[in-house]
Amino acid sequence: MSQSDQSADPGEQIEELVRSRAGNVCEGERCDTKENLQIYDVANEDGFSIDHLSLLCNDCYSREHSTQKVTVQSVLDRFESINLPFITTSDVAQYFDVSTTLARDRLNTLVDDGDLQRYNLDERRTLYFKPDFRAGNELLEGLRQGIDFSDLDLESVKAFAKQPYKILPKDEGEYWVVVPNFLNFSIGHLHDKDEAWRTYIVNRYVSWFSELPDTIQNEITLRKQYEDAKIDGNTLQLANEEERERAWDNFGGQNGPLVQREEDTKIRVQNGKEFEVIANLIDGGNLPFTPSPMDSDDIRAAPTDVSLREYQEEAWETLEEYGSIGVYWPMGLGKSWFARYAGNRIKGKKLVVVPSTTLKQQWVEDIEANAYKPDEWDVQTYQYLTHSEENLAEYQGDNAPVVTIYDESHYTPANKFSQLSMIDTKYRIGLSASPYREDDRTEYIFALTGYPVGVDWQDLIKYGSLEYPDVHVYTYTTQRQKREDLYELARQKPGRGLVFCDSREKGDRISDELGVPFVNGDTPAEDRMGIISDETNNVVVVSRIADEGMSLPDLDWSIEFDFLGSSRRQELQRTGRLMHGDGSDIEIDEDADRDDNSALVTKNGLHIVQMTDDELEKHGERLYSLEEHGFGIQLERRA
Repeated sequence: MSQSDQSADPGEQIEELVRSRAGNVCEGERCDTKENLQIYDVANEDGFSIDHLSLLCNDCYSREHSTQKVTVQSVLDRFESINLPFITTSDVAQYFDVSTTLARDRLNTLVDDGDLQRYNLDERRTLYFKPDFRAGNELLEGLRQGIDFSDLDLESVKAFAKQPYKILPKDEGEYWVVVPNFLNFSIGHLHDKDEAWRTYIVNRYVSWFSELPDTIQNEITLRKQYEDAKIDGNTLQLANEEERERAWDNFGGQNGPLVQREEDTKIRVQNGKEFEVIANLIDGGNLPFTPSPMDSDDIRAAPTDVSLREYQEEAWETLEEYGSIGVYWPMGLGKSWFARYAGNRIKGKKLVVVPSTTLKQQWVEDIEANAYKPDEWDVQTYQYLTHSEENLAEYQGDNAPVVTIYDESHYTPANKFSQLSMIDTKYRIGLSASPYREDDRTEYIFALTGYPVGVDWQDLIKYGSLEYPDVHVYTYTTQRQKREDLYELARQKPGRGLVFCDSREKGDRISDELGVPFVNGDTPAEDRMGIISDETNNVVVVSRIADEGMSLPDLDWSIEFDFLGSSRRQELQRTGRLMHGDGSDIEIDEDADRDDNSALVTKNGLHIVQMTDDELEKHGERLYSLEEHGFGIQLERRA
């Protein structure tokens, strides 16, 4: 065989392939030069691959080897910075000003290394995703089912991925935020949902105790009524004389809660009307709390055997600065623990105000077991203190507490309970996992307690501080099916559990059928916690007296059989009983000291909500409180 019959020179074959692939046109981005083209290895890596070769003019080759090296890590860093769920070859090529060949090579290397996933929209277009970016993958799945990718406007998809929600004005200081259901995203107060969308209400209060995403914070304008407005004692302090006059008119002058103007920027407030003025200012978007530092003589040294978490340390520092705070943490994150810690640090009399005798008994037992000086503490219900002027007078004057703790402080705005603001106390602490009221008096929760201190629920989950229980909604055709399934569930479930039942008649029937106790309003207050905590009672039926505040460390499951209509707060509070499990405000190590607060986490549990089809249609809104806080809810048809 002659030499001419042998294979052509390999180098010539490769050159022919590269030129043919490029169409004899420079492969540099936005370059169509056809002259003086050379083949270059643009990968700058060991080993040979035809995919690393590009046909380039001299100018484009110079760009490829400029000081801005297109490394795998630099491409990954670029992806991290753009805040999108996916990136494309053209994105990388345009940003680094390199050829699409080099950009594709770098992205494919990241795919090979497991840092990215590749998704081919069609023969020409490819998206690169982070493997763990669930929202991005779900986005593609949803789009694939209903959209022909060949007609897809990729730029619009990129814009949607960057802002997958719509913000619409609602009222002054309030906005609707509409979000597709496939995104794991919640914010503010869940107002409505259907199969495709969720609609949230975001108001001025949300950003005070839960951090808003920057993209939403930058778009939502929560305007303040005044440039600066603070309440200092019985004086309203404004920013300037113009604002003083506007405030005087807005409050109705002397016909309102104000007395007289003083100096250029001050207005004196009627005694007893301070909280009314504060609530009005809060409703107008101002946070009118003036720092009133705690007296150092009132504070005991920090105990050496107790360590605070970052969010707890922040709460204590805020209390030291302002003297009055509202603590709005999720259930199980130690609100009561923090209040007891603060009470131990503050010298003198402490008054704890609670919404039920059951919760009173729990506080009393906890104080006796863990307070530094139990004799300094007193616990009373909202109802007792507001029953008569004499009862409230017991805590005025020389008997006034140094610090008052309002547990479940969302009760304070009620007409009857708001008079508790008149307690002559030096410092205040409000506690609530759900600082929202459906009677348009939410602002009074903040006004009657103090400077808001919160923490983002989603951040707590992300950092491992909070673990949600599993939530299942079981649906039925009839009440009889629901009740019979309850009996089976209660008998089969291992561990310890509660059955919530608002109706006294239904609760008695369930109690008799299962042969278990029913703790309700007729149960003596001093016996309630003993019955529920008794290890021999694996199942206890409870009325709404167990909805709030009750800490049950060894609770494994709960079933909600009968409930208060569409009450979101009740649903959140009942589910929250499982978030007081081992390690919530109790230590993880069974042998550890109870005040060792260094490793608070919560355990998983199971919360079952039983609903007939009619109940789900009428009262399904109660489940919104769980969804807006990021709980996953599984719907299951039982009968």
